[in-house]
Amino acid sequence: MSLPVIEIAPAVSVPELAASETRYSQRLIADLGGPFLALVLGACAFVSMLAAFAISPFSGSLMHVSLEGMPFAEHVEWLSASLVYMLAFLVSCQVLGLLDILQQRNLVSQLARSSVAAGIALVATMTFFHVALFESIGRFIVLYAWMFTWGSTTVMFWIFWTLCSHMKPRIGMIGDPEFTGPASEFFSRHERPIELVPFMVWKATDDDHRFVKNEVQLVKQWIDKFGIDEVVYQSSAVEHMDQLILCGISEGIRFTSFTDYVEKYYARTVPAEIPQSWLFSSFFGKVRPIYEFNKRIFDVVISCIGLVLSAPLLAAVYCLMKVSDRGPFLYSQTRVGRFGKDFTIYKVRSMRIDSEVNGAQWASKNDPRVTLIGRIIRKTRLDEVPQFWNVLKGEMSFIGPRPERPEFVEQLKDQIPHYQFRHLLKPGLTGWAQVNYPYGASVEDAEEKLAYDLYYIKYTSLFLDLQILMKTVGAVTRGAR
Repeated sequence: MSLPVIEIAPAVSVPELAASETRYSQRLIADLGGPFLALVLGACAFVSMLAAFAISPFSGSLMHVSLEGMPFAEHVEWLSASLVYMLAFLVSCQVLGLLDILQQRNLVSQLARSSVAAGIALVATMTFFHVALFESIGRFIVLYAWMFTWGSTTVMFWIFWTLCSHMKPRIGMIGDPEFTGPASEFFSRHERPIELVPFMVWKATDDDHRFVKNEVQLVKQWIDKFGIDEVVYQSSAVEHMDQLILCGISEGIRFTSFTDYVEKYYARTVPAEIPQSWLFSSFFGKVRPIYEFNKRIFDVVISCIGLVLSAPLLAAVYCLMKVSDRGPFLYSQTRVGRFGKDFTIYKVRSMRIDSEVNGAQWASKNDPRVTLIGRIIRKTRLDEVPQFWNVLKGEMSFIGPRPERPEFVEQLKDQIPHYQFRHLLKPGLTGWAQVNYPYGASVEDAEEKLAYDLYYIKYTSLFLDLQILMKTVGAVTRGAR
């Protein structure tokens, strides 16, 4: 049996580090990340509200007694107000993207958004106590709570990102050159607090080859030499590495396939790296009748509310459009729905009448075909409101992969692996791809969006739908598209 060629590629220059200095010590940020940040920010909000009650000279009707000489149980009002405020603050942080550690680390933007999140949470808390308990919270308490929250979260953000920069887990990759090159490029394009070490290139010269004892020892030396915390291996080559993985796991070395690693830490997939076994285990045979029933009820309710509440705004847009260019108010297009069935989608026209005289074209972020009024309604998502009718009819869902035009689907199916599987669910007004990736206008963008769509199809749940809903509210609030 011919042996494989194994070599360490000098992809990145990093200092050698003994495994005992780093392994297991840097996984807190990598594994917990967003949940750890949410726990810290929630604690800041809770303590800030308690501190505001404690020091405020006028605590309003919620401060019935003095702390002095009284049991702690007497202050259940303080605790309930702090708990409501903490929950409202965490929801606001999620909506504004403060809990996403993959977001750009712009400190000024984070400070501005944290102050807004605290303000929204305080309004929500005051509204809750006024409506539900007929109580009021004093203005000094509100002011102090906002100041303490903003100051403490500022400090926590600084500490968190400092820890991220100094506690980067070391990731080593192992696979053939066709894998290590694109994988390295993926990690460089998608920001995350990790440190890539020189990866190990493995070139098998026999399809039946398995890693044997000598090669396992070589890989272990590589891990110890660079202090690697986690080994990311080529997903399609797992059958060649079973002996290596088993030996590594028995010695406390963490091995993760590239597909699983990207899913866990980036909440997406890599379509080109997905093996057939992943598709079988992820999609086929999954029946969710209770989930689909609840989702359908939600779709009907939200579409009815959306159509009623948006009617006055659509009437105003209609009048403005008739004054500006006198073109049609609505337009329709054929889109591909669930299981590849075509249906007609409705939207408020945001482009010039002659926008597609030369045939179907990709829509881009700053599309010159968009009218002045169109830019406004696209920023606020008003152009999507007529699609509530499609949701009500059952052709679409509120949350799901974005429906694409048949002309583009035929093109993309031939160029992007597994593209047809995005049609296993009803298309949606918003979705995991829409809230995580900007406007797409190319085949490459479509592949990036498919990575998020496949993740949603695999992990679809009410909790994930709730995340998408909050991210959508944040995107509409910021005018993102």
